[in-house]
Amino acid sequence: MSSYGDHRLYLYDDSIELVVTADNIYVDNRPMNLRKLVAHKGVTNTLLFTIRDRDRKLQNVFSDTLRAYLIHPTTKRRVFVKQLAHTSEVGKVKLILDDADLSTLSSGLYTLYITRSTQEDENLPVYNDQSNNIRFDIEVTDQTGEEPVPTQTETVFTQTANTMLGDTSNVIVSSALYGNLDRNFPNAQHTIALYTTQYTGNITIQASCLLGVPDIDDSSTDWFDVETLSLSNSSTISYHTFNVNCNWVRIKHTSDDSTGTLDKVLLRN
Repeated sequence: MSSYGDHRLYLYDDSIELVVTADNIYVDNRPMNLRKLVAHKGVTNTLLFTIRDRDRKLQNVFSDTLRAYLIHPTTKRRVFVKQLAHTSEVGKVKLILDDADLSTLSSGLYTLYITRSTQEDENLPVYNDQSNNIRFDIEVTDQTGEEPVPTQTETVFTQTANTMLGDTSNVIVSSALYGNLDRNFPNAQHTIALYTTQYTGNITIQASCLLGVPDIDDSSTDWFDVETLSLSNSSTISYHTFNVNCNWVRIKHTSDDSTGTLDKVLLRN
């Protein structure tokens, strides 16, 4: 008797057969890979590729560099290029697609192809069948239901400490911006863009793990420092990527040891 409380889960390797030859000539049209690949947003996807010659013998590609190219089906533009990792087994390599690779993509069908760079600096195709086809379909799904937090913009900054009021320094902070845990993202990557005008000084990235909005006061223990960036006479957009698991992020700097202005902050996670 089966129980409605029992649910089966499966762990299995998603392995794809590929073929590579030196002369690129085929006498056999038997398909080697007729099924569609699937990659899920919100998780890490590992796709295993088994590389054989036309006689079905595993090929040693340890000295070669293999790269995967993901192509948008409508624009035909390249979405990304990723190097495949070698496994400990002859003829087996793997493509690892993590959450950041797929987070900005819409669900749907894309195309993928793989190239092989040899020690002789040759960039050769790797075929997915014995009819000289190099592209195959890969479906990107959003079954996890996760979406990245939209890019957040901050242009208003608040002074939380003032030497004229007896504080030891003049501290200026942004408001609290959503961190990566706002939607339970498993990774911790954030990217920040700082728009400055002739700015020289240090800018500190702070984070908080509180569920509610942290206290804005500079003396509050709600915030902790992630890292400090040093800018020198910057009048451009400075991009920086950092990793921290948190619910909130803000920017802090002091006017005592800085010149110029911090005009705008963009945060994406």
